[in-house]
Amino acid sequence: MKGSMVALYTLFASVDREIVIPVYQRNYDWQHKNCERLLADLTAVIKEDRPKHFFGSVVVNPETTWSLVVIDGQQRLTTISVLILALIRLVEDGSLKTADDDLATKLRKFLLKQDHPHEPTVRLKPVKDDATAYARLFGAEKDFIASSNITSNYRYFLKNLPLQGLDADQLWKAVSRLEIMHLDLEKHDAPQQIFESLNSTGLALSEADKVRNLVLMDLHTTEQNHVYEHYWNRIEKNVDHATDEFLRWYLVTKTSTTPKLDDVYEAFKTFAAKQGTKGAELLEDVRDHSEHYRDIRNSTVGTTIIDRRLRRLNILRADVVLPFLMPVIAELRVGTLTPEDVADVLNILESYLFRRIVCDVPTNTLNKLFAGMYREVRNLRGPADSFADVFAYSLLRRDGTARFPGDEEFRSEFEHRNMYRINRERRLYLFECLENGSSKDALDVATRLADGEISIEHVMPQSLNAAWRDALGESAEEIHGEWLHRIANLTVTGYNSTYSNLPFPEKRDHPEGFAASPYRLNHGIRSNSTWGLTELKARSTQLAIWALDYWASPATTFEPPKKQLPEMPLGEETDFTNARAVAFNFNGVERAVSSWRDLTSQVIRLLDEVNHEALFAAAEKSTWFTVGQELPDSQVEIMPGLSMDMNNNTWTKTQQLRAMFSAVGVSPDELTLYFPADEPPEAAAPSPAAADDEASHPFAELTAFIDIFEERSGQHLAPADNAQLIEQFLTALTPHQRPDFMTLLGMNALQFSANEERLATATTDQLLALISAKAVEQESFNPLALHSAIMDGTLLDWLRRLDARALSLV
Repeated sequence: MKGSMVALYTLFASVDREIVIPVYQRNYDWQHKNCERLLADLTAVIKEDRPKHFFGSVVVNPETTWSLVVIDGQQRLTTISVLILALIRLVEDGSLKTADDDLATKLRKFLLKQDHPHEPTVRLKPVKDDATAYARLFGAEKDFIASSNITSNYRYFLKNLPLQGLDADQLWKAVSRLEIMHLDLEKHDAPQQIFESLNSTGLALSEADKVRNLVLMDLHTTEQNHVYEHYWNRIEKNVDHATDEFLRWYLVTKTSTTPKLDDVYEAFKTFAAKQGTKGAELLEDVRDHSEHYRDIRNSTVGTTIIDRRLRRLNILRADVVLPFLMPVIAELRVGTLTPEDVADVLNILESYLFRRIVCDVPTNTLNKLFAGMYREVRNLRGPADSFADVFAYSLLRRDGTARFPGDEEFRSEFEHRNMYRINRERRLYLFECLENGSSKDALDVATRLADGEISIEHVMPQSLNAAWRDALGESAEEIHGEWLHRIANLTVTGYNSTYSNLPFPEKRDHPEGFAASPYRLNHGIRSNSTWGLTELKARSTQLAIWALDYWASPATTFEPPKKQLPEMPLGEETDFTNARAVAFNFNGVERAVSSWRDLTSQVIRLLDEVNHEALFAAAEKSTWFTVGQELPDSQVEIMPGLSMDMNNNTWTKTQQLRAMFSAVGVSPDELTLYFPADEPPEAAAPSPAAADDEASHPFAELTAFIDIFEERSGQHLAPADNAQLIEQFLTALTPHQRPDFMTLLGMNALQFSANEERLATATTDQLLALISAKAVEQESFNPLALHSAIMDGTLLDWLRRLDARALSLV
């Protein structure tokens, strides 16, 4: 091969050359998230005045002077081609300004091959079905193939290129500065071998390797060495070189969203861009968290009561709690949390996790729960509140698969469950805690069990012999089948397992038997002369008392200033009929909704971001959806080329959503639904306006924020915590904006709102004028205007009045 660094666009520059993607390449699969990162890079090229931006390598086989076969790099080439086409359309329709009247014509020549002066053909020849979808982008929109990723990304660029704050000339300048390593195969090169080599399963860069390169590459050599030695190297040592895993949990801590392990680099790149820092400044917080991670993992925080609890928690391997615990330990380090408060937090955490294990509560909600738990507690906690109290409140208020099992459920399951067949870590943890409880003189049961020095023993053996059948009586088989693996019949012992079938008195009195055992678990056993149903029931009760004491249900007196919105995951089966959803959270996106119809539409659009082609493929097979350009009036358009039947009840809508979650390979538990504070979903009654009705008045998109703004007005939120909702609110306000607000109010907004009598009689136009004035303040000179209005309840008050006025006019 021979190669050189060239501008990417030059591959399209030859007048009659075509660029062919061979059939053995995979289909085009870039998603919107990839396009978003490309736009961020292009914007940075201009704003930072970078002369070049490296965009990877492209390997081609120049079969003829007029044809290039792409061996590697087809995703990048196709995406840039689609972006250029979108840029052309935006220039032609005036959406993007340019000082060059011929720009669109010049760019079109890059994409079209002049085979015939009146019938130019497209230069890029994508693979398989992508070729048809790509070619149709040059024609009428009615012929677009909506299900294609190519079409979806073209529409993404049409929508988002004008939002970058750049004109067409700047955008083209940024594209022209994309540089690639252009590698041409030579005659002696075998294309298939090259392809196999490029796509082999050899040792690839880890996600952490890519992050390291991202952070260090643009630094001067001296600074590189400093940042590597004092930051990156220490991070790797702190996390015992499990850097991919640590970075994933760090990102969850910071973003409340869990990236896939193979998406850590892209997630970190996005996170770093939002931070606006680099080098040592970027890694300082990462290094601090790696120290917290190390101390949690190794149980070496330095406070005995905390380290003892962490050691037990680590036996469970409950990694899911790391995004919650790392900032808790950070607060301990700086003194904003006391050791006693942190120890109480760990007690509650242990109880919550183990009670759920015993009660077999599904774990699929825990990732999301602990991704946002620290932020939730921090936002609710007042100056006089203990962190543990607020944490207990936050857990106890949850229902469904996120619930904290109560005493009766826990006691029953603890006594009746097969405790011998639970997984190894949980079994080690169970006997460690039962043996030691909260005692400071703890015996290391878990380690000795793991090392095989002691074992878990069935007091009544797994196989009954004649002596045991006689001892158990007529119901021997029934007792054995029912009680064999329950906790009442299990203990720990160091004696040889060959003695396990001995009659009970011999097992008790053997030189290494129960009577000589140093373990608390055996104290009650050795006082018995027989072992049967009576003894099993008595020990079951005793161990349940120990369990309820150690894994106690927390008590809390904390009450939030405002009632919190009940929340439940969409899940697989819950029936939300008659419940009124007011908001949702999915993949870190928080949105208020005015109805189930609104919620369904918004979530389907977000699922499209996850996997466009899979969503459309499932929609084409469904009777609920219509795919294509001719969409029926009876259905609601979700996005271009996709409509949905919304004339159905809540149950049907939730079934539609679950089907689409399955189609894109995401658990429906990832969608959290929020309900009015006074209408928990399980107790919801039919409302005057059915939950499935369309908007109850013209301003329903705005008044949909009432419930979530009320909850937030009682919290301690930073501006970033409200940023998403404010962005959505401003979008909802756009069609109702009153630019002449001074005329409508007859004075400035501050004067008008200061008078209760004026507010009490304000018309819908005047209330919209007040809200519009606040939005103008936000966008013109006070970026915290709407955040402050949410937190002090001002915006909530105006929306409630708007809702009441609008309903009175319906």
